[in-house]
Amino acid sequence: MSRVSVPHRLPRFYLRRPWMIRRLSTAAPVTLVMGPAGIGKTTAVAGWTNESDDPIAWIRCVPSDQASVAFWPSIDKALRSAIGDESHDSSVVRSLAPDDAALELVALLDTMLERDTVLVIDDYHLAEDGGLTSSMELFLDRLPLRLRVVIVSRNAPMFPRDRMRVAGDLSEIDVDDLRFSSLDAADLLQMLAPDMEPAVATKIAAVSDGWVAALRLGALAWTSRPHESFEIEAPIDHLEDWVFREVLGTESASLVSFLADLAIVDHASIGLAQAITERPDTSDLLELAQNRGVFVSRVGVQGHYAIHPAVRNALLTRREQRDPVRLKACRRRAAAWLEGNDDTIEALEQYLLADEQDDALRLLSDRHVQLYDGGAAEAVRGLLAKVGPAAAARNVGSLLDVAWCQLLADVPSFCENVEQATWWSEHDGSTDPLETRRLHALQAIVWLSRGHSERAESAARSALEGDAPWYDDPIIRTTWNDVARTIAVSERWDDASDHVREVTVVLRRDPTRTLVLEATRALGRALAGCPVDALRAASGARTSSTLANLTMSVGELALAEVIARRELGDADDAVPELERLIDADVGPLAYVRGFAAAELTHLHLDRGSLAEANHTFDRLERIVSDEMPGPDGQTLLGRVGTVVSSEVGDREQAQLWADIVDDSFWGPVSRARLLPTTTAELAQQLLAEAVARTPRHAVILAMLRARYATDRDTTTTLVESAVEIAYENNLLQTLASAGQHEVIERVAWRLPEEWMDRLRRATAVVQPGVDTSASLVEPLTVRERDVLRFLPSRLTLKEIASELYVSVNTLKFHLKVIYRKLGVNSRAEAAEIARSWSRVDH
Repeated sequence: MSRVSVPHRLPRFYLRRPWMIRRLSTAAPVTLVMGPAGIGKTTAVAGWTNESDDPIAWIRCVPSDQASVAFWPSIDKALRSAIGDESHDSSVVRSLAPDDAALELVALLDTMLERDTVLVIDDYHLAEDGGLTSSMELFLDRLPLRLRVVIVSRNAPMFPRDRMRVAGDLSEIDVDDLRFSSLDAADLLQMLAPDMEPAVATKIAAVSDGWVAALRLGALAWTSRPHESFEIEAPIDHLEDWVFREVLGTESASLVSFLADLAIVDHASIGLAQAITERPDTSDLLELAQNRGVFVSRVGVQGHYAIHPAVRNALLTRREQRDPVRLKACRRRAAAWLEGNDDTIEALEQYLLADEQDDALRLLSDRHVQLYDGGAAEAVRGLLAKVGPAAAARNVGSLLDVAWCQLLADVPSFCENVEQATWWSEHDGSTDPLETRRLHALQAIVWLSRGHSERAESAARSALEGDAPWYDDPIIRTTWNDVARTIAVSERWDDASDHVREVTVVLRRDPTRTLVLEATRALGRALAGCPVDALRAASGARTSSTLANLTMSVGELALAEVIARRELGDADDAVPELERLIDADVGPLAYVRGFAAAELTHLHLDRGSLAEANHTFDRLERIVSDEMPGPDGQTLLGRVGTVVSSEVGDREQAQLWADIVDDSFWGPVSRARLLPTTTAELAQQLLAEAVARTPRHAVILAMLRARYATDRDTTTTLVESAVEIAYENNLLQTLASAGQHEVIERVAWRLPEEWMDRLRRATAVVQPGVDTSASLVEPLTVRERDVLRFLPSRLTLKEIASELYVSVNTLKFHLKVIYRKLGVNSRAEAAEIARSWSRVDH
């Protein structure tokens, strides 16, 4: 193509882009098309001009135009050729200085142009210097009305673009406009290589990021070699050479080196770029790179800069080949800056790429909990896979760091590595005090997760013994919270106790640890039988914005709330919430899932749903077997299994479950409740051994003693005591499940009627066992059983109808059918049968 020739021939594989055609057709009088080499600037403009009916003058600049002598005569010649006007003498333009030549040309064009005309100045970056800029500014300021100018350049021109932009005289098409979309890239690759596999096309498009030259080279690489040998992950053939020849070939060695340093990150702020490159002129260099059209662009609104992926890859490849030492030094500086600015994931990646395994493990150990709670669990697992194996093999300290990082991401591996560290510490004679304390802290978590709260508390307190403050180490810092958890799960939480007060006072110095304590406090109060206190603590914890980033605490709070609400007689949403908790990811706190399964089993039993209760109990059995096989898990499993087996009439299995309960309260209670009332003396002996640790224990124990009492006065006294404790602590569900409903009604006459109404609703439960309907001529339907369960209560028919969401007339119809099936004539008789079907307390 000659210097003033219009490119009528488009590339062989030209992809028409209608959007670009429209954009150029409606642009301002001056249009700047600016972008790096190979981005498709000239092709885009040529495609538009080929569809235009206006005369087109096209000039390609050359380096000699920098002298400005030949530039304006060339413009004059191109325009005369476009409009077919050779009548004017162009020697005047050739004889003038650049500024005067530009003004003279404007004057000539005002008389020459009789129709709209387009002037395309291609490769303008090759011609521009200070002198040409001055004359170009004069020319554009006085541009004839019938002339449009399209300037195609790699670099940002030096004429006043800001002023022209505001005046509406300038339209700009930049690299973001020119780059191909994913659909355009797919269409072009289909044209270039019709048999290219979709996976290969997707990879090439991703690497190219809309850069036409890279797309073409990728297609060429695919077509020029056997397809089976094409590696999707390999760099595109010749792309690196293209980058250093066409994109960076004319740039200074200093700027190229600066970009190679910066290529280790996909985008960088001024601060990060300065830290990596150690250049005080970083801001100027980034702006220069952007203006020079070397695929550096500003991204976002926070002043970040990015290098095109393909250019980054080329820079990184060459730097790794020629100066790997400098590359790693840049990565270390980047990692340190990113760590200091809390960009933990990126910092870890840079440490690993710099082969700084110790720093990566140190940082991961310090921040993995925040990463996990912030939703980066998969990233943590991926980083562990890179750093863990080699680090774990070095020494006990590294193994502990690896185990600590696995706490939330991989609990089985965490436990396994703590056991390995324990063995290693015992056999290598390590006496490092801090290392020993850290080991005890992790052992406490292992014991807690496996259902051995007694050993967990002992290990935790050992971790807290030492000269260095507990809050100075990220592992030991959590230990006081583990002490609190052992108190909660062993059902001995009492805010007035020395143990709880000690934990509360100590943790005041750390707001995050205090928030975690409040979640544990809520659970401890719920398990102890103080539902109002539990909900109050939970509500306080939920006001903190930090809570969302505490995975384990969220699980504890949810469990505390559902137990407390059910205790208060509000069980409407308990089933779905408990189902969710049984399957929740709560890290090492398997007891959250275990208690949720136990609570749901009891709920199903309360509702008479034996099949659902058995199914949920099976899930509890799996949780205990797989995750918490220690005494706490066995006790939880045994005490629930005793009730479930009793409910279905399997006394032998119930006894086996009761025998594994190893707890000073639940052990005697589980064995005693299996005894018939005819063995009252033996039952009382067992119950005398039971040590009640909480208000809930006190209610259960008093009601069981009343059940086995041998005279009415003793029964009344014991039930009255249980009712008083239940009322003081709002233990509606515990009291309702304890039986002795008629005695409760007799002794509770002094209590508020509103509270008693809530209790009656909670006690309106019938739990038929396996043989309850065996003698019926016709079994009761599910709806009829729902009606029957309310009959022993003091609720009126209108109130029962309201509870069941039916009309009074519909309820009366159900009652007639129930009376017929039961062979009775009144509500009192039906209620008596319902009571005979009621199960014993759990």
